[in-house]
Amino acid sequence: MSWVAAYTFRGIQDYLKGGGRLLDVAGGSEVIDSLCRDGLGLALQRLGLMDSKADPSKPALIPAHGDVLKNASGQVVIRFEDKDTAHQFARLWPLMADHWAPNGRHTVALEQVADGKNLDAAIKEALDQANNGSGLPPFALPDATPLTLRNRRTGWPVVQVPGDDDELDDRDASTVHRRLRVGPKSAPGLENLKTRFGFKKEHELTRDADALAQAGGSSILAVIHADGAGFGKMFEAVTKAGGHEAVKALSEVTTKIVQAAAEEAVDIIREVRTHDGYIACRPIVLGGDDMAVVVPARFGLAVARRFLTAFEKHSTEKLACFNQDYSGALPDRPHLTAGAGIAYVHAHHPFSDALHLADTLCGWAKDQLGDDKTKTSCLMVHRALDTDAGAFQEIFATDFVLQVSEKRKRVLTAGPYTISRINGHVSLNDLEALMDAARPLPLGTWRSIARLLRESDTVAERRLARQYEILGTRAHALRKALKDFTDDPRNLWRKDREPWRTPIHDIDVLLGLEQRVRGRLNEADDAVETMEATTDA
Repeated sequence: MSWVAAYTFRGIQDYLKGGGRLLDVAGGSEVIDSLCRDGLGLALQRLGLMDSKADPSKPALIPAHGDVLKNASGQVVIRFEDKDTAHQFARLWPLMADHWAPNGRHTVALEQVADGKNLDAAIKEALDQANNGSGLPPFALPDATPLTLRNRRTGWPVVQVPGDDDELDDRDASTVHRRLRVGPKSAPGLENLKTRFGFKKEHELTRDADALAQAGGSSILAVIHADGAGFGKMFEAVTKAGGHEAVKALSEVTTKIVQAAAEEAVDIIREVRTHDGYIACRPIVLGGDDMAVVVPARFGLAVARRFLTAFEKHSTEKLACFNQDYSGALPDRPHLTAGAGIAYVHAHHPFSDALHLADTLCGWAKDQLGDDKTKTSCLMVHRALDTDAGAFQEIFATDFVLQVSEKRKRVLTAGPYTISRINGHVSLNDLEALMDAARPLPLGTWRSIARLLRESDTVAERRLARQYEILGTRAHALRKALKDFTDDPRNLWRKDREPWRTPIHDIDVLLGLEQRVRGRLNEADDAVETMEATTDA
């Protein structure tokens, strides 16, 4: 009678953001990834359950003991042939995991595959227990003694490391452990990340946020987070149709899809260098269905769009092959989509806040699409201010929603923007067409129109009409783009459904980032804005 052991690294997002810096997040991601790979392999070898000569980065039980069903994304699921072996693993693994990833929340659950219960049901019950923390009581060695120094901010034990001035600094052990995974040039975690994003071993990635931003001609970075949509339902369908073997194969397929999409996404910046010769890209996370990367602001939209487009393409190709191998475990013409969020932040903006903003932008975009999120990929952008430290949902409610009457609202964005035009959603092509038409205008014009929309449609439309006069014959492209967008070239709101929406704010943000690359507003632009303000008055 076999047993299932399920392990979950609980609170991954809190663990990743605990240190607050880019290296903490990137290192934390690599710690979790390597724990479920190399750490698991070493633990199985110590228990005599895996060939001692085998590569520990590819965990596999000796067939007589069972098999590894899952080891990715902070989860491990193993089927054991007998009770004693399962309990032996459950006692050792939390100790190993806590040593590998200090201050993580490690939970193991055991479930017997009793008579009348199939393996998939046992796996689900064990994972449910591990996910909600109701598994076995955790085994852990004391991480400190009464004499151990502790970090005054986190309370965690500290170690002393050389600082910038060669003096010893106190750092908590967990943070040091994470940074060592990706900090040094030859760190194993960094090499692993580089390989998965398609960079060669000799490629060196910058660690300087200022240099990374300046490689794009400004002081602004694009922090991009993307993840898949509808993966849970897909895995449930495969579990029912093909069992745990199909689920394990599907997990490997999705990893390949995300990795292939990430490689294509960063292709456009492989040759972009910082002033000191490093590649202008910093991979952060690539695992499961998640991808996070930091690039100069001017490349942010292009990188995110390439990722989403490649994600859909590779999912269609690879899932079709999977369906052939597992006799139609997925619906005909299986197709995956993803969401993405781009947080444009100053190079010195707290990184954990920036990543949280990008993560919630991605979640907001998928939520807004509802059921359509499984039909097309989507993204949302936001230029973070110094005061933006929360989730985008909070920022949206405060800064993007206008209450024009007791029952009517208007929204100062037309996002989320989709890869395909579907069911009235605004596509990236639509947005970029409007941006192309708006480029001839002084940037200050769009900023003032975006500001005036908060106060008066009439004054904002009067400002737009004045721009048509200034542009003369060149106004044709802008009139056409606005007509395609709002059905009326004099109108700045898209009125096809409630609440009305406008892309003017997003255009102001994106064109403003381009303007930073070209330099400050020139005197002619300032003069035009002054003249228009006088005319409006």
